[in-house]
Amino acid sequence: AKYNNNLSQIKHNLEEELEKQKLLLKDSEIEKILAEAQRQTILRNAFLIGFALVLILALFIFKENKQKQKAIKELDLRNREIEMAYQTLAVSEGNFKLITDTINDVFYLYNIVRKKYEYISPNSETLFGFNPDYFYNGKSMKLIVHKEDLQLVIDANTKVDSGEAYDIEYRILVDDKIKWIAEKSSPIF
Repeated sequence: AKYNNNLSQIKHNLEEELEKQKLLLKDSEIEKILAEAQRQTILRNAFLIGFALVLILALFIFKENKQKQKAIKELDLRNREIEMAYQTLAVSEGNFKLITDTINDVFYLYNIVRKKYEYISPNSETLFGFNPDYFYNGKSMKLIVHKEDLQLVIDANTKVDSGEAYDIEYRILVDDKIKWIAEKSSPIF
């Protein structure tokens, strides 16, 4: 009977030990499942954060690209406007040159500050007997102004230097012949 008792005690102890082992195994599996679930949650959160960062970066790049495209369009528009302005200027200069080359009157631009001719039409040689280079080299027409009209021309030049227009008539001597000149001058600032 004692032997049976010992066997039943051993059996009972073994069963308890087995039960403990089963519980430990179950706890271990539960911890494993929880750990896996936690790992899955971390991976999902990391993926969501990564996706959000990529989305923000994509939006930023898209916005930058839009701004660059807008700037490029504005630059293209400005370049076209500048190109059109240059074309208009070229046409205007061509027309101006045609007018000044074919007109009978002498047309000139005189820089009051620098005291020099910036432009004088080519027909100055026909009217005054001097080609444009004479005037570009800093020489004055006063050399051929009739001495009785010289003060009138000097006064008119003083007037235009102070910002006033003038409209005068005076005589010049070219090849010992008297020519009457009607001159109008307006300062442009």
